Amino acid sequence: MGIILAGSAQVIKQDVSGNQSVITQIFPGDLFAETFVCAEISVSPVSVIAPQITPLYS
Repeated sequence: MGIILAGSAQVIKQDVSGNQSVITQIFPGDLFAETFVCAEISVSPVSVIAPQITPLYS
């Protein structure tokens, strides 16, 4: 689980062909991956990427 402190990031999902779809964009103060932590899912079906260096707390 993490929280964006500054900047932004995108939550993306990649299909079997390698095509990426942006699910949502997250901004300062937004949490991410909390659902997977609470559900005890060890492998996330999505990735979080940042277009630039983005401070976060995890």
